[in-house]
Parts: sequence; structure tokens; C-alpha cells
Amino acid sequence: INAEYMGMDSGPSWVDLLMDSPLFQKVRQLEEMVRQQTKLLMELLNTLAPKNIFWDTVDQALPKGHLVEIRSDQLETPQLVALQFSKYAMRTLRKRDSSCPDLEIRVAAVLPSGSSLCGFRNSYYYDATPKILYLHLNRSNSIGDFSMVLVHALAHVKIGDINSPSSDTSPEFMQTIHQMNSVVCESLFSSKLPYGLTPESFGDLDKKLKGLTLHQKEEMIEGLYQI
Repeated sequence: INAEYMGMDSGPSWVDLLMDSPLFQKVRQLEEMVRQQTKLLMELLNTLAPKNIFWDTVDQALPKGHLVEIRSDQLETPQLVALQFSKYAMRTLRKRDSSCPDLEIRVAAVLPSGSSLCGFRNSYYYDATPKILYLHLNRSNSIGDFSMVLVHALAHVKIGDINSPSSDTSPEFMQTIHQMNSVVCESLFSSKLPYGLTPESFGDLDKKLKGLTLHQKEEMIEGLYQI
């Protein structure tokens, strides 16, 4: 539309007049303010976001997809031993702390993806409705790995953030997993002693150690749990 048709002279166009108007200048100022505030907000989020979050290297290589469960009768002997030990470890934790999760442990070859940022996010999956914890098959070849992933998952289940976009940096999680690891380690040590780990058993051991040299004491103690 030309200026002559609109009855206007060849002066500034209506677009120029609009851009020079106080209202348009106010809009431009608001636009710049929003842009600057958005930039500051993103910088703040980047500052608050956790840096250098631990992610286990083995876990990173585990694929995700639809759940593929492996029945217990399909497991090889080392894998079945790892599964049974994990059940023993969970029972031990519950004996010490009744608030420890009471759930079923199963093994799966493929686990669904989740939103967690924890260090073993691909190594386990928790189905909260039937209370089933699935541990990845690749972890079951080592009792140490299997136990580590189990305790890690149980700690997240206990504090209620296992299926949330959480990481392993919260104080509540750190305290919980350290407590659980302490119980499991103590239980393993106790299981190597012929008479368990009780104040009475230490009293009996103290009597046997009396009068022995340090070297003799060390040899007797090592013999108890067969280092």
C-alpha cells in the first residue's frame, strides 16, 4: 500500500512512526529485559547443576529397552549365587533396620530407561507397584558388583527417590548408603567367624589371646576368617 493511496504525503511511513512511538520503545525495553533475565536464569541453573556426577563406566555401556527378565532357573551358577547372596544381604539389612525396603529381587537382561542421574542408573530398575527390584544380568557375574548395585538401589528406594531425576549427591542418600554398606561389611566379617560377632564371642576370643605374642595373636585372628 503506497502513501498516495492512503492519502499520506511522502513523509515518514506508518512503520517508522510505530517504531519511533513511546509504546513500541517500551515493548523493546521489555523484550530486552526478558532476554537478559532468561540469560541470567540459565547461567544460574548451570551454576547450581551438579558437576562431575559419577557414572560407572560399566553402567554406561548397558543398553536400555523393554524389560527382559531372566528366570532364576536360567541363571548360571555364579549368577545364581550372586542373586541368593543379594537376598541374604537384604534380609540382613532388614534385621538391623526394619525401615529397609522389603522387596523381591530379580535379574533382567534388558532394563527400561529412567530419569535418574545416579551412578548405576542402567544397572537396576525398580517397579514400585509389585515392589520388584530388577538387577542387570551383566552385574551378576561378580558378587561384589551385584552387591554394590543392590545396596545402591536399596538406598534410593529407602529415601524414596529411585524413580525421580535424582543423583547420588544428596546428604540423605550418602548417609543411607554408608549405613547400609557398614551393615553388609559387618555381616560378611561376622559370617567368617565360627561363633558370630557378639560381645560374648569377643570375650571368648580375648581369653584365647591372653599370653600370646603379637605375631601369634595375628595368626590366630587370621585363622578365624581365613584371609
